Amino acid sequence: MALDYARKYFDIQQGVAALVPGPESQERLAGAYYQRALCRADLGDFAAAISDLQKSAGIREAIVEAGPGLSTRVRVRLAGTYGLMAAVLAHQGGSQLPVNMCHKASDILAKLSESDPTNAIYREYLNESYYYMGFFSEGNGDLQGSLKEYRVALAGFEALASADPKETRARRFVGKCQRHIGTDLVGRGEVALGFENIRKGLSIAEELYHLDPTEKSDKLTDLADAYAAVGFAYSRAAVQPNASISARCAKWKEARAAYNKSLQTWLAAKSDGAVSAMDAGEPDRVARELAVCDAALRRLAAPSH
Repeated sequence: MALDYARKYFDIQQGVAALVPGPESQERLAGAYYQRALCRADLGDFAAAISDLQKSAGIREAIVEAGPGLSTRVRVRLAGTYGLMAAVLAHQGGSQLPVNMCHKASDILAKLSESDPTNAIYREYLNESYYYMGFFSEGNGDLQGSLKEYRVALAGFEALASADPKETRARRFVGKCQRHIGTDLVGRGEVALGFENIRKGLSIAEELYHLDPTEKSDKLTDLADAYAAVGFAYSRAAVQPNASISARCAKWKEARAAYNKSLQTWLAAKSDGAVSAMDAGEPDRVARELAVCDAALRRLAAPSH
């Protein structure tokens, strides 16, 4: 079990840090806290994960000026610690805290990227922090803020993908940004415009999945998200004013078909062990959206209509 290995590694590094004190051993201990937090988060033990991440961040904050060689590594990993902390806090019901953590991560990564502008890894990490700032702002209902961050991230990932067509991770995030920009636009009432972005995001998710369907973990969940985004757009289109009953029925049926694809894809991902504790509620959420579609179709088919 991954957590068992993480605990053993932590015990070793804690012992080394006690016997050989110094920035290097402290950094390894911070890494051990991070790995244990990651395992605990994957198992849904978010409170314990946050405790470990706070300790990891505290150690790294204390040694961030430890010297030229170590300092850069510590900064990069501290940004990653803040990023994971944001994700776990969001699953604990945090509102502004996850966004604040992403800001802390992006501040570090922006400075690193400025100091080494040719470093694609720094740029990728920085763009990811912008993406997650958008994601958590979206979760707070701040669609204006999330659109701003997603668009910055999209531009950055498109540049990385253009520079290296084999960089599928950047391509994957291009698709994720497109999907979320689309759903935010639909959520603001710009349904037709949002559909365009959502379709682009779906196209990329399908492309990457078919490129190598054996690597299913992120690709299946991305695909499930993309289908759900299509369902969301059609469900919003179905309630646009002045639409005929037949047009509304057609849109609800399209929404239902997309949500059903999403649910089946989530269930396939779950069967393959590709759904983390952080995404464990997604199949149920999509099932609820399916029920909304069914209820709407029943109302429209009722004799009064």
